[in-house]
Amino acid sequence: DLQIPSYAQTMQNIGVGNLTKDIDNSIRRQRLIYTLNENIHYSALALKIVQKYLGTAPEYKNNNLIFTVPPLTSLPVRGRISGGITEIKIPLGKEQEMLINFTGPPNSYPVFSFIDLVRQAQANNLNYFRTNFSGKIVLIGDLSAEGQDTYPAVFSARFPGTEIHANTIATILSQNPVQPIPAAGYLILLFVIISFVVPLTYYRKIWVSFLIIAAGVACYWLLCYLSFRFKFILLPVFSVLSGVLLTWLMVFLYRYFIRLGFLDGREGLIFHFLHGFWYHFLVDAKIIEYRKNLNIKSWQSSNI
Repeated sequence: DLQIPSYAQTMQNIGVGNLTKDIDNSIRRQRLIYTLNENIHYSALALKIVQKYLGTAPEYKNNNLIFTVPPLTSLPVRGRISGGITEIKIPLGKEQEMLINFTGPPNSYPVFSFIDLVRQAQANNLNYFRTNFSGKIVLIGDLSAEGQDTYPAVFSARFPGTEIHANTIATILSQNPVQPIPAAGYLILLFVIISFVVPLTYYRKIWVSFLIIAAGVACYWLLCYLSFRFKFILLPVFSVLSGVLLTWLMVFLYRYFIRLGFLDGREGLIFHFLHGFWYHFLVDAKIIEYRKNLNIKSWQSSNI
């Protein structure tokens, strides 16, 4: 017989070890709190380890996970010592998830072979253990190339699950989760860029206009890199809106210029604008609406 209460008690003690997968099956984020009902909450394994390490339980306020720690706490994170920390604050998404700020590709953290540890223990080399493990968080797992505990992630298609948990822990302790920009902020930024670039293309040759648009796209991609590199702010390099807008633009340019639609004068501009922009916009809007309704129905049926 399944001992459900014992399993639940185990999850309360060590946390939930599941990794959070995106729709493409890749690991970019980790859910830190699992809510069964209003009174029962389970912490993720990484969050439970941080709680044990700090010796204090977090508090959940306004979509923020807050650890209150003693003023003199020093945290060895990402090769540096952070001192004087009194509060660790992690903003969470709508499903209590956090975007992981990966340190680097696999093996970015020190890795020790189990057989080497056994040999050092047999040699009674206590200095080896003090140097490498004293005051640090140690995770034990399978990092072999033949192991099954690997997942597609940011830097590798076979990222060890143990190291994903290590990156999650480091992200919490360093207070550097990747911050996705709100949808409203992205739309405002996109509007500002378009408002600046488009007027520069007026009354210019077509090839000059294309160069100006390409320069605007390159500047946006540079902004994406700089915002992530220095502020850990994630801007969508390719979004649904950008893809849809590019589709409309390419269809319109193809019909109006390559297929010589401009020879029809004003009537050609009106026809190709409506058929190349408005019609495709309507089709994409219907597809998005259909997928949204499909997801809602799927979620409702899975929770019956």
